[in-house]
Amino acid sequence: AAMHPDEATEPAVDAALALGVPFAVVPCCVFPGLFPHRRTESGGQVRTHKELCRYLQRKAGGEQEASLTYLPFDGRNLAVHTAAPAAGAQALAAPSADVGTHLRALAEARHQ
Repeated sequence: AAMHPDEATEPAVDAALALGVPFAVVPCCVFPGLFPHRRTESGGQVRTHKELCRYLQRKAGGEQEASLTYLPFDGRNLAVHTAAPAAGAQALAAPSADVGTHLRALAEARHQ
């Protein structure tokens, strides 16, 4: 999990995907000048926070589908997360709780 990881956001997602473990990141800064390779679905450069979250969500694709969940606090509160390890993956450590379930519970609490 990474909260406001700045330039480490994408590497954190890449590491989790490579290891086949669940992840949750709450991106804040986009840094389009540092990461010109990031592209939107239409081929443009990722420049907005929403575009970055969708870009990270698309990176997961395949076996580790990622979701977007709003967290119950002000500011940058959109989490990009997977719910479970990839099929057949060997996790380094068992997670204490399913990340997606926990994030959904927080989001539901926000809307009550």
